[in-house]
Amino acid sequence: LRKVLPVNVTNGFPILNKDLTWRAPAGEEITDDEPIWKQVARKRIWCMGALAALELGPDALNLIGARHGSVRVAEAIRHDYDRQRNDNNNLE
Repeated sequence: LRKVLPVNVTNGFPILNKDLTWRAPAGEEITDDEPIWKQVARKRIWCMGALAALELGPDALNLIGARHGSVRVAEAIRHDYDRQRNDNNNLE
């Protein structure tokens, strides 16, 4: 995954967004000339467990961390779904 979608790493852990999505490296802007599948992947790949340790802290590998991570991911999915639904309603 790191070969296809590079990400900044600290001590072997990827630096994720607050919603646990795979983040583009600092200084690398996501442009329109990047393939569509990469643009979608950057928004739709969420990480949990050890990969989310920098965001979730020491609980990342236990049930509490799984719950906190799942709440963040569910909120991101809900937000993305609502935004897409509103965009579709504006087109009509």
